[in-house]
Amino acid sequence: MPYYVWFAISAILIALEIVMPGFVIFWFGIGAFLTAFISLFKLIRDVEFQFLFFFVSSTIFLLIWFFWIKKYFVKEKPLDIDDPS
Repeated sequence: MPYYVWFAISAILIALEIVMPGFVIFWFGIGAFLTAFISLFKLIRDVEFQFLFFFVSSTIFLLIWFFWIKKYFVKEKPLDIDDPS
């Protein structure tokens, strides 16, 4: 698949993250951007390997977010059981 298609997919996924919060779609957008960058320099030419690279890179970014980075950005407030509201 041409690199500009991956760039378009990346832009769409990152724009969707603005509309649908949750910070999950963003990482698939980053994976698509990385796939576009790799295919721009023709390091991966086969479409099957591009999709595999997209899936693997997106999954790695998502796992890094959930297990390491998220704890520095998302602070959960302790539950106050005496609060009537």
